[in-house]
Amino acid sequence: MEVEVLSFERSLGPGVEPAAMPASGEAPSAEGVPLAVQLQILSTGHYSLTSPRALAWNESFSRVGMFLSTLSGSIVALALVAQESGP
Repeated sequence: MEVEVLSFERSLGPGVEPAAMPASGEAPSAEGVPLAVQLQILSTGHYSLTSPRALAWNESFSRVGMFLSTLSGSIVALALVAQESGP
């Protein structure tokens, strides 16, 4: 009877994505990098900067919302106290 040995090794991921090849009529730029690769780098950079910006906006708006809620609750509490201790 033959026993199979199972191996649970973690893979290193899908690997590096191959560089985009220029289309047949597309000439490389002055630096020697094809336009498609330049656009890919720009879009990747754009999306990597957009995510932290969105997180910062969400964080700041949630803090502002909590502050305004606390402020309005305090004003209502002060108004109730002032109404009860009136002249």
